[in-house]
Amino acid sequence: MILASTTYTLTINPHLDAHAYTPEKAGSYLNEMRTRISQVPGVQAVSVVNNPPLGNRQTSGTVRGPVNFRAFYFETSPGYFATLSIPLLTGRDFHDDDQDVAIVSQSFAQKLWPGKDPLTQEYPYAGKKMRVIGVTRNARTLALSNPNAAEMYIPLHKNNLVNGVFVVRTLSSPQQMSTVLTDLARSADPVLSPDVMPLATAFHEKLGDTERMTVIVSFMGSLALVLALVGLYGVVSYNVVQRTREIGIRVALGATPGGLIRSLLNDWVRPLGIAVALGSLLAAGMSLVLRSELYGLSNFDPFSYLGGFLLLSITGGLAALLPARRALKVDPMVALRCE
Repeated sequence: MILASTTYTLTINPHLDAHAYTPEKAGSYLNEMRTRISQVPGVQAVSVVNNPPLGNRQTSGTVRGPVNFRAFYFETSPGYFATLSIPLLTGRDFHDDDQDVAIVSQSFAQKLWPGKDPLTQEYPYAGKKMRVIGVTRNARTLALSNPNAAEMYIPLHKNNLVNGVFVVRTLSSPQQMSTVLTDLARSADPVLSPDVMPLATAFHEKLGDTERMTVIVSFMGSLALVLALVGLYGVVSYNVVQRTREIGIRVALGATPGGLIRSLLNDWVRPLGIAVALGSLLAAGMSLVLRSELYGLSNFDPFSYLGGFLLLSITGGLAALLPARRALKVDPMVALRCE
């Protein structure tokens, strides 16, 4: 039996641009560090990118095609997709000597060249025609809230080497590896102050505001649901109590307990059904407002709607059943005199 090992991903930003590095000096540093990092025990892969995943730096633009869309552009070294475990759906990865080539995401290819083979296409970028050599699965490393975010990757240009950020995949814990990688980056140049960030930490920082808003909205929604349940129970229960005299008359005329309970339950099924349907439509409409803040969740999550419907149904059923059972235990003559 083979057990899958847990891997972690970290980024190392040496901030070469803040220390007057020239492109040539930056290239030497990045090449040396890639070799040294790859030799650290536990490191599975290492690559370089100009706009780190889940970072605050990005290059984007509007792509004009059958439909206009926003695309994010990355400059990477070979091995970037393997480091981030981004599947390459077709084509190949970059080679060290590649020039004027590009790899695009599945969404990019589908939007710009629908129904065509992306590997036969070229894309104009920075005054050059980039030949497409591969298609990856959508990664959404910068646009978390957009499931159809389009990305394009090109080889890391020498003029952008000073913006290079290492991406490392390792088997060791982020806490242990952060110290090792920080010391390693400083040993190559003591003046540098590298930032080592686990992607898990960057992910939570990126979604910090969303998570706080979700807690507030969830609390308000739960409170509203509790109030709705209490209100529903009170209204239905009061309505059944008010019908105690009617129940006594029906019992005196020979109505069975089961028939009475079914009659009482049927009285609230229709209005509750209409209320739940209208509430579901309103909730679906309001969820469109929150769609941009949801990550990994559908704004039409069927389990949430089903859960709310079941809670309201159970509450309404109990609200009718409990007082009805009490009323059935009352002597019919007493119930007939009830006001």
